Amino acid sequence: MPETGMPDEDQTCLDEHTSRHLGIILKRARHKMSLSQNSLSEAANINNSYYCSIERGTVNVTVRKLISICDGLQIKPEEVMRTLHHFHESKNDYEDRKK
Repeated sequence: MPETGMPDEDQTCLDEHTSRHLGIILKRARHKMSLSQNSLSEAANINNSYYCSIERGTVNVTVRKLISICDGLQIKPEEVMRTLHHFHESKNDYEDRKK
Protein backbone atom coordinates (compact mmCIF):
# COMPACT_ATOMS: atom_id res chain seq x y z
CA MET A 1 0.00 0.00 0.00
CA PRO A 2 1.43 3.48 -0.85
CA GLU A 3 2.58 5.71 1.94
CA THR A 4 0.25 8.59 2.81
CA GLY A 5 2.82 11.30 2.35
CA MET A 6 2.76 12.42 5.97
CA PRO A 7 6.13 13.90 6.86
CA ASP A 8 8.42 11.87 9.10
CA GLU A 9 9.26 13.44 12.45
CA ASP A 10 13.00 13.30 11.78
CA GLN A 11 12.72 14.94 8.35
CA THR A 12 15.19 17.70 7.63
CA CYS A 13 13.60 20.48 5.62
CA LEU A 14 15.00 21.71 2.34
CA ASP A 15 14.78 25.38 1.52
CA GLU A 16 12.16 26.49 -0.99
CA HIS A 17 14.59 26.84 -3.91
CA THR A 18 16.15 23.44 -3.32
CA SER A 19 12.74 21.75 -3.10
CA ARG A 20 11.70 23.35 -6.39
CA HIS A 21 14.93 22.38 -8.10
CA LEU A 22 14.64 18.80 -6.84
CA GLY A 23 11.15 18.69 -8.32
CA ILE A 24 12.47 19.89 -11.68
CA ILE A 25 15.21 17.25 -11.66
CA LEU A 26 12.73 14.47 -10.89
CA LYS A 27 10.22 15.70 -13.47
CA ARG A 28 12.88 15.81 -16.20
CA ALA A 29 14.04 12.30 -15.31
CA ARG A 30 10.45 11.05 -15.33
CA HIS A 31 9.80 12.59 -18.75
CA LYS A 32 13.02 11.05 -20.04
CA MET A 33 11.65 7.64 -19.00
CA SER A 34 8.24 8.47 -20.55
CA LEU A 35 6.51 7.77 -17.24
CA SER A 36 3.35 9.39 -15.93
CA GLN A 37 3.33 10.80 -12.41
CA ASN A 38 0.86 8.08 -11.45
CA SER A 39 2.98 5.21 -12.79
CA LEU A 40 6.10 6.56 -11.08
CA SER A 41 4.31 7.08 -7.76
CA GLU A 42 3.06 3.49 -7.95
CA ALA A 43 6.56 2.21 -8.75
CA ALA A 44 7.95 4.25 -5.84
CA ASN A 45 5.12 3.12 -3.57
CA ILE A 46 4.08 6.63 -2.58
CA ASN A 47 0.81 8.52 -2.82
CA ASN A 48 0.34 10.12 -6.26
CA SER A 49 -0.76 13.52 -4.94
CA TYR A 50 2.25 13.58 -2.63
CA TYR A 51 4.55 12.78 -5.56
CA CYS A 52 2.95 15.60 -7.57
CA SER A 53 3.71 17.95 -4.66
CA ILE A 54 7.34 16.80 -4.67
CA GLU A 55 7.64 17.66 -8.37
CA ARG A 56 6.09 21.09 -7.72
CA GLY A 57 8.57 21.63 -4.90
CA THR A 58 5.85 22.37 -2.36
CA VAL A 59 6.77 19.58 0.08
CA ASN A 60 9.97 18.16 1.46
CA VAL A 61 10.87 14.59 0.67
CA THR A 62 12.55 12.14 3.00
CA VAL A 63 15.69 10.33 1.93
CA ARG A 64 13.80 7.04 2.01
CA LYS A 65 11.17 8.36 -0.41
CA LEU A 66 13.81 9.95 -2.63
CA ILE A 67 15.57 6.60 -2.91
CA SER A 68 12.26 4.91 -3.82
CA ILE A 69 11.62 7.55 -6.49
CA CYS A 70 15.13 7.14 -7.87
CA ASP A 71 14.62 3.37 -8.01
CA GLY A 72 11.43 3.94 -9.99
CA LEU A 73 13.31 6.26 -12.34
CA GLN A 74 16.24 3.85 -12.59
CA ILE A 75 18.71 6.56 -11.58
CA LYS A 76 21.12 6.72 -8.69
CA PRO A 77 20.29 9.09 -5.83
CA GLU A 78 23.90 10.30 -6.10
CA GLU A 79 23.12 11.73 -9.55
CA VAL A 80 20.24 13.74 -8.13
CA MET A 81 22.36 14.97 -5.23
CA ARG A 82 25.20 15.91 -7.57
CA THR A 83 22.80 17.97 -9.68
CA LEU A 84 21.45 19.68 -6.55
CA HIS A 85 25.02 20.42 -5.49
CA HIS A 86 25.72 22.09 -8.85
CA PHE A 87 22.53 24.11 -8.41
CA HIS A 88 23.74 25.41 -5.05
CA GLU A 89 27.17 26.23 -6.41
CA SER A 90 25.61 28.19 -9.27
CA LYS A 91 23.19 29.94 -6.91
CA ASN A 92 26.00 30.93 -4.54
CA ASP A 93 28.16 32.19 -7.42
CA TYR A 94 25.23 34.27 -8.68
CA GLU A 95 24.57 35.74 -5.22
CA ASP A 96 28.29 36.54 -4.76
CA ARG A 97 28.34 38.42 -8.08
CA LYS A 98 25.29 40.47 -7.06
CA LYS A 99 27.09 41.82 -3.97
